[in-house]
Amino acid sequence: MQHATPVLRGPFVRLRLVQFDALAQRQGLATDAAKAEFIGIDKGTLSRVVNGEGLPGERFIAACIATFGATFEELFEVVQ
Repeated sequence: MQHATPVLRGPFVRLRLVQFDALAQRQGLATDAAKAEFIGIDKGTLSRVVNGEGLPGERFIAACIATFGATFEELFEVVQ
């Protein structure tokens, strides 16, 4: 059974993947499992957000900002 990619209507928050990966790489985090553990979130949650199958929730956003010491604008974008 194949899952359909959801059609999102704005506004919504999306992870900036290039910036996220750059911050993770600086920490020596090569795998999604390592990134999820470092941030303190479930690996499945990270996978869904990274693959566009889910949206980052408030806990995900807060954990990324706090863990990487980044701003919201550095790691996330609001899509209209």
